[in-house]
Amino acid sequence: MLSVYEKLAAFFDCGEAKTLYQTGAAIHFQANGTDIYWEGKSGMSVYRWPDADRLNIRQVTLDREIGEIEGDLKDHVLTDLSFSKTDGDYLVLYRCVCTGETVEIPGSVSFPGCPGDGMQVAFVTGEAFEGCETLRQVTFGEGIEGIEYWLRDCPALETVLLPDSFYRYEMLGVSGCPAFRDFAVRKTNPAVYMENGCLILAKNVRIMSKALGEIREYSGCRLVCGPYSVKECTIPDGVEIIEAGAFADRTVLEKVTVPDSVLTIGDEAFSCCSDLREVYLPFGMHTIGEKAFYGCEKLETLRMPYELEHIGMGAFWDCGALEEPSIPEQAELFSNDYDGSLLFGPDPGLNRW
Repeated sequence: MLSVYEKLAAFFDCGEAKTLYQTGAAIHFQANGTDIYWEGKSGMSVYRWPDADRLNIRQVTLDREIGEIEGDLKDHVLTDLSFSKTDGDYLVLYRCVCTGETVEIPGSVSFPGCPGDGMQVAFVTGEAFEGCETLRQVTFGEGIEGIEYWLRDCPALETVLLPDSFYRYEMLGVSGCPAFRDFAVRKTNPAVYMENGCLILAKNVRIMSKALGEIREYSGCRLVCGPYSVKECTIPDGVEIIEAGAFADRTVLEKVTVPDSVLTIGDEAFSCCSDLREVYLPFGMHTIGEKAFYGCEKLETLRMPYELEHIGMGAFWDCGALEEPSIPEQAELFSNDYDGSLLFGPDPGLNRW
């Protein structure tokens, strides 16, 4: 009959296991040079360095004490985390394999031979959770500072909880996650808050990145990510800038009300909102970014601001239902955009006031 150590070592493909020590429910042993740590029901972790720049941590969580293990361990929740090490001496999560509905990504990782209190997990790649069919909620631990582009292809994902340490709010979003509802933040976060389902970066805040050793200062109150799975959205009063990509790919969004406080709509802010039909822009708005409404094929009603000064290239490309759009005479376009084709696409029926 296999001992519990042999069962665990076989599951993790570690070969022969040798016990190092046991204190109460905690067991720490080695198998063919791979360090393994187990503590009661909380789970078991295996640390591997496939090469000098990559770390793999495999964890299994059981619903019973270690001495009660029977049968196949694969029936239980498995989490497999893969990190890459950077020149900045922090880790980037590039792969998570999870068979459960929730997962918490640690903000730092301690492993055998790790100096100090552990190594910071600073960033997560957009493809980290690809193929996690059952995953519904991801919690980022304190220390994580950003996502490298959009999270994608996680069909059951509903919520991502961001830590107070989060730093990189630009182009925050998801793709190929049809069940997604929102990015959530704790009330203790001094830099961002939620209102009307919108994630908003407070006015005139300073955010420091420990990993990159830099500070970003944001002027103006910025909406960095709009709600998912809503048909109508009223942007909260006080928002001055709608950041790039803030509402991109909201395929069920039909109507947006923009308050008078908004002065700028960023690049691709509403791109590919295929059901968007109505947008009322405040008269005092100054800037509409590149491809701001690109691919809004059902957009019919768009009230242009009187004080508009700049419209980016391709702002209304593929807005086939938008008839005879008119823009203020003073608005800056492009030196070669005589017929509006770079702004609205071929045959736009462009009018200027």
